[in-house]
Amino acid sequence: RLQLSKGREDLVRLHPADIANIVEKLNIKQGSSLLRSLDKSTAAKVMEEVSPRIQKMLIQHLGSERAAVILEKMSMDELVDLIQLLPSRESQEIIEKLPAQKDIGKVKKILAYHENEAGGLMATEFISAQPHTTVSEVVEKIKRDSHQHRSIHFVYVVDEKKHYLGVASLRRLIIAEPGQTIKSIMKRSKRTPVVNVEQKVMEIAAIMTKYNLLSIAVVDNNRKLLGVVTVDDIMRHLMPNA
Repeated sequence: RLQLSKGREDLVRLHPADIANIVEKLNIKQGSSLLRSLDKSTAAKVMEEVSPRIQKMLIQHLGSERAAVILEKMSMDELVDLIQLLPSRESQEIIEKLPAQKDIGKVKKILAYHENEAGGLMATEFISAQPHTTVSEVVEKIKRDSHQHRSIHFVYVVDEKKHYLGVASLRRLIIAEPGQTIKSIMKRSKRTPVVNVEQKVMEIAAIMTKYNLLSIAVVDNNRKLLGVVTVDDIMRHLMPNA
């Protein structure tokens, strides 16, 4: 029987990936108990790091109601990846028990895409702004909303109808004057690669490698911005058990 040498307060100081390794070494009953002992946000981060095979077993052991409490704190793309692992009946139960503040419409929309496509890989949480927005306004938005994002590499510039226009990097935001508009510092769409929502994971990986990108915009056939694929989304798909 594996004995944990750290108390729960010490345990939460570990990186979620390290706690996930501990969960994977426990049996399912013990792993489930450990997850339940953590606060919801930490448990969600740990669940994101657990291997897909163990994720599925943990969810089935926890039951849809208890699992939904943890899953509501997961990022949208990680949540969708996990739901895709489950049989249709169980996945539907999870979706039905997610709280109202979780955008179920977005979950279902991503589920409509194959997990090997940009639409199935993408995160729908990203920072966007319109061209006339000032740098100071965008910085305040990042401060206010940063807790909702795992990482922020770019601000994605869109028009009123959400059509993709380009990006502004965090570096450009930092060195710009507060009163400058995003339009004046952004890289326009002609100079920034994007991927179509139906492009395959290896094509996306090739484009991101060619242009040394940590994230890339996902658009539909009308150039409407739908989401963002990050390098960790690609790596998690290529090496799911890492």
